[in-house]
Amino acid sequence: MTEYTIKDIPKGERPRERLIKHGPSSLSNAELLAIILRTGMKGENVLTLSGNILNKYDINKLSKLDISNLKNIKGISDAKACQIVACFELGRRVSVYRGEQKPIIRSSEEAYSLVSDMSSEPLEVFAVLLLNIRNRVITLVDNFFPVVYFHFSHALGEPSYNHR
Repeated sequence: MTEYTIKDIPKGERPRERLIKHGPSSLSNAELLAIILRTGMKGENVLTLSGNILNKYDINKLSKLDISNLKNIKGISDAKACQIVACFELGRRVSVYRGEQKPIIRSSEEAYSLVSDMSSEPLEVFAVLLLNIRNRVITLVDNFFPVVYFHFSHALGEPSYNHR
């Protein structure tokens, strides 16, 4: 059986045209992904490809895949993997964007809201939130990897920590 193409769908029902006419909230995740991918592969149109990907990976899991894992999916080339990763990264950046004015931290809940997106990281992340004297955020360093070396003090024979 030959797979239908997007051109076989009436123009008003195609994902891109529906996005233009009705906005992004009118589309399913598979249709949004199809717009990002643009083309399918031989024997499988982009809507079918998108649906198959989302059947295997929910949208949250898909957002966490790196380029090499995405390329392991049949029909996903380097370019398509990069498009998917770039879209999810833009979404992450928008979700934490606070505008030009840096926020003032008045409580632990407010501090948590700045780092809550790190809960989706596959590994533990050590973050440092730097504040000025008025508790306004200077910066958030989330790729901070302190190294603590454990050694014995020669003079006393007791363990101590050396921060380098």
